[in-house]
Amino acid sequence: SGGVETVLNRLSRHMAEQGHGVTIVSLSKDRQDDGRASAIRDHDIKLMQCPVADTNPLRWIVVPFFLCFFFVRHREFERIIIPGVVNAIIAIPVIRVLSIKAKVIVNAHTAFSAYYQTAGRCKRLFLALGKWILPWADIVGNDSQGAAEDLAEHYALDRVEVFHNPVATIDDLNYDEIKAHAPHDWLQDNALCVFVSCGRLVAMKNYAHMIRVFAQLVGSDPALRLIIIGNGPEKHNLETLVDRFGISDFVSFEGFVDDPKRYFYHADYFWLSSKFEGFSVVLGEALAMGIPCITNDCPFGPAEVIDRGKYGLLLDNYEVDDNVRAINDFLARDVQPKHFYRARAEDFLVSKIATLYLQAA
Repeated sequence: SGGVETVLNRLSRHMAEQGHGVTIVSLSKDRQDDGRASAIRDHDIKLMQCPVADTNPLRWIVVPFFLCFFFVRHREFERIIIPGVVNAIIAIPVIRVLSIKAKVIVNAHTAFSAYYQTAGRCKRLFLALGKWILPWADIVGNDSQGAAEDLAEHYALDRVEVFHNPVATIDDLNYDEIKAHAPHDWLQDNALCVFVSCGRLVAMKNYAHMIRVFAQLVGSDPALRLIIIGNGPEKHNLETLVDRFGISDFVSFEGFVDDPKRYFYHADYFWLSSKFEGFSVVLGEALAMGIPCITNDCPFGPAEVIDRGKYGLLLDNYEVDDNVRAINDFLARDVQPKHFYRARAEDFLVSKIATLYLQAA
């Protein structure tokens, strides 16, 4: 679950709408159990789901391998799109051993070197197999230019393509809603300046840093508010940190939200503080809703998505005091109208990205 699943659901829906047969093969049980249902709703998309709930390393590798074998052995595909290096290491040997005649496209969907550094010892050994397995793919890609270059260097690959994530539809770029219908009271109040953030509440998203910065910001401007959308293992720690700073009345944890774009549309700014991102789907979604974005310059995608600060503020470090000063300066500037930010999101239209996958040579 998360951004990669959102990406694949959008690609699946669009390809089905264009008349392509689509099959989603899932090697893990979805915790939210809603994303895949939305992908197949109203479309002729086949879903094959194989729950793998065992974290034992041997079973983690072997069980999905044989499940994958079982699902693909009697089927023919024109293209097989594999998200993530882990899935590629599992699936590509099956595809090649069975001589399945399909173009295999891998998108790593992460800043791989940073991801590798956060992996445990066993997982690192497993990821090392990519050095021999990834070259068996017809096309290896990543979702930003920096992430593509990083992946190529890590695995000594001759070429890594760039497949940006599909984050917007034409309907998104035309989305409009009156402020009175905003999904949170703060978003209905013109006297407040509201930041919104969205993502899994995990260490790499670095929400603790965001909260530390926000605590100083709101200390000098009590009209500021922060809405955080998402769930994850760090939620209790983050709520404790908010209480410790005495800013519980200024921060709202919304949990999982079906349609975060409504929050984005009515907010004043979107805020991302990740330690690393291959692309960052939520930044693109925020731009599609027409709001400026604030993000730390992490490896690799965020700087590319907001064009080095043209469509928001790019923070060049994680020093709290520096970030506070930079954000205060940014808040004092006039923001551009919604169509300015939405123009950037046009580069990440689902139709454009799906065409890249379908036409990849």
